[in-house]
Amino acid sequence: MLTPRNINVQVIANVITIAGQLYVAILIALILGRAQKRLS
Repeated sequence: MLTPRNINVQVIANVITIAGQLYVAILIALILGRAQKRLS
C-alpha cells in the first residue's frame, strides 16, 4: 500500500479515490434509471 509522506498528497489521493467511486455509482444509477423507464 502506498503511504505518501506529504499530507497534501494524501488528501489529493483520497479525493481522487472518492470521486472515482462516486463516478461509477452515478453512472450505474443513470443506466439503471434509463432501463427502468423503458420497462415501465
